[in-house]
Amino acid sequence: MFDNLPVHLVVSGLGLVVGMVFGAVAWRTRFCIAGSVFSAVAAEDRRGLRAIFLAMATAVLLTQGLDAAGLIDTDKSIYRTPTLHWAGAIFGGFIFGYGMILGSGCGAGSLVKLGGGDLRAIIVLMFIALFGYMTLRGITGMPRVALEQLLDIDLTAFGLRSQGIEHLAAAVVPGAADDLRWPVSLAGAAAVLVYVFRDRAFRASPDHIASGLLIGAVVTAGWVVTGHVGADDFDPAPVASLTFVAPVANTLQYAMTFTGASINFGIATVLGVFLGAAGMAVARREFHWQYVDGDRDYVNAMAGGALMGMGGVLAFGCSIGNGLSGISTLSAGAVLGWTAILSGGFFAARRMLAIDD
Repeated sequence: MFDNLPVHLVVSGLGLVVGMVFGAVAWRTRFCIAGSVFSAVAAEDRRGLRAIFLAMATAVLLTQGLDAAGLIDTDKSIYRTPTLHWAGAIFGGFIFGYGMILGSGCGAGSLVKLGGGDLRAIIVLMFIALFGYMTLRGITGMPRVALEQLLDIDLTAFGLRSQGIEHLAAAVVPGAADDLRWPVSLAGAAAVLVYVFRDRAFRASPDHIASGLLIGAVVTAGWVVTGHVGADDFDPAPVASLTFVAPVANTLQYAMTFTGASINFGIATVLGVFLGAAGMAVARREFHWQYVDGDRDYVNAMAGGALMGMGGVLAFGCSIGNGLSGISTLSAGAVLGWTAILSGGFFAARRMLAIDD
């Protein structure tokens, strides 16, 4: 069907669809990591957090199933390299989590909000793009590279070929790493599902359950698009799934240099999330313009975006990139990044509530 099209266009087209589904589901079910953290702190409502963890367990089981079937190879992703980027994951993750509360949404959440008419999200996204690109290739990229060279751990020196959790487990538990992959996946997913469904309020909320299952499936679809459809012998697409820092930065660059640039999966998903959320908001008659509310809103949007741009690049992923895409590959670095993001988010939410009081 796509034989006559360049691989990058096929992957990008499907990435647009994946992003649109993510945006539509996120708007319809109010799936938002920053909002879920704030609700847990301010209202002691953890249904949103449980939906996120349900998405995580769903993505782990589906992604590992596809990997075991040979349809994708997550070892080719950045999350399973033999270099453990622990310091960047912890520090970058923490400031990302702090920033997503200041900005009232992570990269994905801001795209969804923009689709619903929230103009404040434009400021957040612009600063994510600016500081993300600066940390990738600009002035703040130099200390990032120095930090990586100084503190990253080369796991091959310890006889490990990957930072996959099963490889770390094989270093202390008898058995080959490949044999431990499914036990680790099943044990981790089971523990998460017990936490998720032990709450009666969550079990009584179809929207939260649906959002967790659907978002987890969408993340897995991202791996299929890049790792299976994009597995061309001559021009393979980078194996990746949803993440929203470098792609947001690349989208801004693409918009400015369109005639000399090529679209890719990440750029297409960014556009797709916005379009999907906008379409769902309009279809449900929930679209309405929202404006920045005072100087504090401006400052928080700018500061939050800047922290997320720097933090997401340092941590090799945002809340979606580490928390869902990365963890679905059983990446130890992604677990560190996600834990730091949650820690930063909870710290920021408590601090903001204390200031308001």
